[in-house]
Amino acid sequence: MTDLWRNKFIQSDGDRPTSMEDIRPNESNFSVLDSKTFGAIEAEKLFKVIDRTQTEIGQLVLFRSIAHPLVDASVLQQKQAALMEIESDPKLRDALMQYIAESAKHEKSVKNPVHPISLNLAVMVITSTEMVPNLLLIW
Repeated sequence: MTDLWRNKFIQSDGDRPTSMEDIRPNESNFSVLDSKTFGAIEAEKLFKVIDRTQTEIGQLVLFRSIAHPLVDASVLQQKQAALMEIESDPKLRDALMQYIAESAKHEKSVKNPVHPISLNLAVMVITSTEMVPNLLLIW
């Protein structure tokens, strides 16, 4: 399994929460898509069409996945496996949806949005140990 923890988390480097502007590719911070390509393929329009997230951190993660797509096929396959696992387990899916809905209620009351690691820890608590390795790969 590829080590996903080497990827940068979405967190603030300053006194304000991270925004989509911080994630948008620019001349000094881009991976696969530079800022011109990002604009040319209308990535922000795509984001608006597919965004059904319930939390700010969910929006940031989705936006980051469009703005800075993964290039490691094994990481993509691991994420797909984790998503298939969630899709095939109604109990797990319901628990995650409940957790996300509860997090969304409280997200605005904290300075920084819920960090992905806290969601990973919650998943570990509500799932069996054999499910955890794949589920941690979603984020």
